[in-house]
Amino acid sequence: MTTVMVSDAHLEGIDDPNQVAMVKWLDALRVSRLCILGDLFHHWWGFQGAVMDDYVPVCAALLRLVSHGTRLHVVPGNHDFALGPFFRHTLRATLFLVPCAA
Repeated sequence: MTTVMVSDAHLEGIDDPNQVAMVKWLDALRVSRLCILGDLFHHWWGFQGAVMDDYVPVCAALLRLVSHGTRLHVVPGNHDFALGPFFRHTLRATLFLVPCAA
């Protein structure tokens, strides 16, 4: 089993060259498990049942990766803590929610 971890990409939108590079990287990746350790997006609002237009390319790449059998595990960061149903249901990601200490 091969696991790859990535964190803090802070993708900023459709015109972000880092998103283009991330999509190419994801499309070339062939691993058993991908762990996203927070802040893949610089801002993600987690709209119910929707993907923000700015992040359709990377979300589509994640969907392609999952369709090839990669399991997705996500620890949301402070910039993308409200990932919503797309990650949980469409990508079938395991979300590890870390409670905040009061």
